[in-house]
Amino acid sequence: VGSLSAGRPVELVCRAVGSRPPAHITWWRGSQQITDVTHTVMNGGNVTTGSIILMPTRQDDGKQVTCRASNPEIPHSMLEDTALLTIRYKPEVELALGRALDPQSIKEGDDVYFDCTIHANPLAHRVTWYHN
Repeated sequence: VGSLSAGRPVELVCRAVGSRPPAHITWWRGSQQITDVTHTVMNGGNVTTGSIILMPTRQDDGKQVTCRASNPEIPHSMLEDTALLTIRYKPEVELALGRALDPQSIKEGDDVYFDCTIHANPLAHRVTWYHN
């Protein structure tokens, strides 16, 4: 699958060859089934494709996407192929008052600190703080 960009749709295609009757193809993102699958049967039913349009998100980074093909007439005939998703996404920043600080007891002149959490792929290589 390669590296994908968050928010940019990509078509993924699964192809099953040699199943009669035609294979039944399902797609999974992690443990969740993807229901919007376009099926195509070619070569007299010998080749079946199942394609999806995946809209990757930051939360998909590190998840698996799986294609499963089975013959509806043969129990336990499932074959599958799995790929690990690598999603590139712009930095998202969470800024919070330091965890050990009590906001109700801070007075003018007290020292304070902030926790800055950055989610990004690739990782942020520079962080700049601004005041005022």
